[in-house]
Amino acid sequence: MEALRLLSLNCHGFTCDTARYLGSIVANYDFILLQETWLSSANCCRLYDISNDFVYFHNSAMEEKLSTGILVGRPYGGTNNNNNKNTFVECHSAVASEALAEQVS
Repeated sequence: MEALRLLSLNCHGFTCDTARYLGSIVANYDFILLQETWLSSANCCRLYDISNDFVYFHNSAMEEKLSTGILVGRPYGGTNNNNNKNTFVECHSAVASEALAEQVS
């Protein structure tokens, strides 16, 4: 059995440079875990530019803040799991409650 290849990256904001970097190395990994993407649900589609060979699961920490109106301060949070379609079989949610989901993000 071949070992799984995993990359974890704190993005400090997902930018076109982050996408370009990940696009250049994506073939070397089965799972790519991104933290601090700072993406909302409205712009998380930018993650799809990395590769067509991956399935993407994104969780934005910004939704509640954005829904209150004017954004004050810098963006924050956001996690993304990118799973290679050749490795990915099935996914089940491991979050037991909304309170735990907020802590995970």
